[in-house]
Amino acid sequence: MPTAGQFTAGRFELAIDGHSIAHFSELQGITTEVRPVSYRNVAPVTLTLRRGKTGDMQLLAWHRSGVRKNGTLAIYGAAGAPVTRYRLTNAAATKYGPVTKIDSFTWKQAVIPAPTEAITIVVERLDRY
Repeated sequence: MPTAGQFTAGRFELAIDGHSIAHFSELQGITTEVRPVSYRNVAPVTLTLRRGKTGDMQLLAWHRSGVRKNGTLAIYGAAGAPVTRYRLTNAAATKYGPVTKIDSFTWKQAVIPAPTEAITIVVERLDRY
């Protein structure tokens, strides 16, 4: 159970140009890095989001367009309320596709994971608000 100041993330919502385009169950890489070489030498942020495979083609269309867009990333707690939000500036969908990794194999009753898809987004600037 989370203590004071902690939360349990339940889902993540990606909005591009003011329109919600996808919800995800997993987020990796929401960190920033400043290289100590010069004041303005800030490394881009790389986010990877995963969700169950859907028929929605908006993420694939954005990826194929190669266009950088502005958006937001909302993190929702287990109760369903937004916990925090990030503003994404000049975000590019650099990688998109199905997740096919199977972590282990067993001779017992096979459990096949549900089909999932992932998108990798490179963000020029990430601001929490």
